[in-house]
Amino acid sequence: MSALFIQAKKFIAKELFFACFFTPRAPMLSSCLLIRICPKDIGLFRFLLEAYEHVGYFSVLERHTALLKLVFSPDMEEQVRKALGEIAQSLALTLEEYPFADRK
Repeated sequence: MSALFIQAKKFIAKELFFACFFTPRAPMLSSCLLIRICPKDIGLFRFLLEAYEHVGYFSVLERHTALLKLVFSPDMEEQVRKALGEIAQSLALTLEEYPFADRK
């Protein structure tokens, strides 16, 4: 085997070691928030949320009252709240804590 090949093998082994043992673990559970908006603004909210690329996703719990459940990673909570603050400048929304936020 050439020396370059051996060096490459050592480098890959080292990178795999660090990736396995020193990479932060993903959370096991998602965080949720409830959002109330005007029913006619659900589509606009979807487009505005998508503009923030992968901060979370939502589902409509009650379409007539426009109650939405926003699901996101606990690691992204700061970015989610910042995005919602910026979205609130475009449309009226109310944030509520998800009833089962304390599940562990």
